[in-house]
Amino acid sequence: MTTNRTVQDLWDDIAAELCDVIVTAAVALATITGPEQAGVHLDSKIAALMARAGLTTVEVHP
Repeated sequence: MTTNRTVQDLWDDIAAELCDVIVTAAVALATITGPEQAGVHLDSKIAALMARAGLTTVEVHP
């Protein structure tokens, strides 16, 4: 069986799967912490990762 799929098609499939993982994780985080706290937890984690990488942070939730 021959397929006409390209390498770009495969990368698009991978990108779609990664988006599914991100959405699933966001829903799970909001479910266990509550929607308001989910953002707080995510902001905290992103800030810690950025600091570890030596990047500056941007305040998104005043």
